[in-house]
Amino acid sequence: MADYFDYLNKFGGVTFDQQTMSIVDAAILAQLAYCNFGSQTYGRLGDLTQADAKAMIAGTWQEARNLQLLTALTQTPRYQNVHWLAAVDEFDSQRQQQFSAVTFQLTPDTYYLSFRGTRASFVDWKEDFNLTFLDAIPSQLAASKYFAEIAYYYPGNYYLGGHSKGGNLATFAFAHAGELQKYVQMVYNLDGPGLQHPLPPDPKILKLVPQSSLIGIILDPSQDFAVVHSTASGFNQHDLFSWETRQRDFVYLPALDVRSRYAQKLLNQWVANLDDNTKQQALDAAYQVVQNTEQETFADLAKQPASSAKAILSGLKDADRSAWKTAAHGLAQAFIDNVPKPTHNKPEK
Repeated sequence: MADYFDYLNKFGGVTFDQQTMSIVDAAILAQLAYCNFGSQTYGRLGDLTQADAKAMIAGTWQEARNLQLLTALTQTPRYQNVHWLAAVDEFDSQRQQQFSAVTFQLTPDTYYLSFRGTRASFVDWKEDFNLTFLDAIPSQLAASKYFAEIAYYYPGNYYLGGHSKGGNLATFAFAHAGELQKYVQMVYNLDGPGLQHPLPPDPKILKLVPQSSLIGIILDPSQDFAVVHSTASGFNQHDLFSWETRQRDFVYLPALDVRSRYAQKLLNQWVANLDDNTKQQALDAAYQVVQNTEQETFADLAKQPASSAKAILSGLKDADRSAWKTAAHGLAQAFIDNVPKPTHNKPEK
């Protein structure tokens, strides 16, 4: 299987000045958004030490792979002279916002704005779910503001991209960029949800999902995306490290697999048929239950299983579950409506 490291071995000697960005570069830079660049507002990838790299990947999903990737980039001519700047990390539990972004300067006048996807915090996941009923979540507004500020201080040409929620933020920032859209070369949404109000097809927006996508198909009934071959199975296909490369591109498939197409129909019908008030009430009630645990991530829950379970049970007892019942009924109806109908072939005479 060819992957990012195979790509870097083949094309890592060609700088961004000599060859423009590829879709594989876009995915690599989207993956880097999960690293912690916030401790230094400006830097050059080639100047990072191994100690720096270890500190920057701490707490990320796939720490070992992220460290391997970041280390490889510091030693690769294509990336050594890439600078990062304007890293931001905003967290607000009251507003249910987790927003992180970093800008990579590829050439003196070319920039890639990389928006971080969902991490393991409950606030992060709640904000993702809020996409289903809010016209704009706080992180989307922050992404739009971030692009406008970068464009003001660093005039040039821009690429916007991100993985998971980060892809959604990149798309939103572009959609609300006004006159700045003409400076955007391409937007990369890598298995991220669609927008609450879908955009018409735009040649500058490229969305990719793996063959068994679950995250990327949410709020995207149009199927305006390309399907990438992932070597993983199930939800693990969401991991960008599992996407197979070929030269300067990915390996593509003609369509989603049967299970993903079924899930897409089911989820989109379910979300479309629930009114926004019911969605908000159900999600707020669920979020309140996990907040009762006073933990911030699923990993924190696992560290204190007894006290966490007690807090969850107490929260369930006090929660208003009427919206949950409505949501569950809607899911059941969507399931019934989308069960494949049996076909009866006439016997041959």
